[in-house]
Amino acid sequence: DPEESRAAKGLHRAHELRDWVLGGGGLLYCAPAGSVAESIEDILPLRQDGPGTKMSDGTVGLVPREPHITADRLMLHPDAAMKIAWRMPATAHPDATVTLGYSDNSAHPACAVLNVGRGRVAALSTRPAWGAGYRNAIWDGWGQYHRAFYAGLFGWLAGIWKD
Repeated sequence: DPEESRAAKGLHRAHELRDWVLGGGGLLYCAPAGSVAESIEDILPLRQDGPGTKMSDGTVGLVPREPHITADRLMLHPDAAMKIAWRMPATAHPDATVTLGYSDNSAHPACAVLNVGRGRVAALSTRPAWGAGYRNAIWDGWGQYHRAFYAGLFGWLAGIWKD
């Protein structure tokens, strides 16, 4: 099975991700979590609670949690109504900074960051396009917000923005 061999290869090389981060690299990990995430769970800011992802009920937005440079200048709920369709129930690593949560008052974090060794890791409990079921998710009316979020996140992961 080609899918199984791809997953096995990724799992076999998971230690390289850990080494990359510990040595000063940046890593963005997005839901859903799988066997690779389980094998590097100790360096991930978010850990999956239970199996798979779940469909959001209605329009779910993002709300600020702990202050962090990656979320400082974002327009958030209720000013920016996101269309987050799918998300992974998750728990934050004890040392992670949870920067964003969901507007439905769930306890699940949306985004968390963690300094690991000399590197940095960010994790999202949703897919990169917020789980939207269409290809133009980043180019619709809230696309500017989406691009600003990722610009800040990648700047932090690369070490351009300091904590």
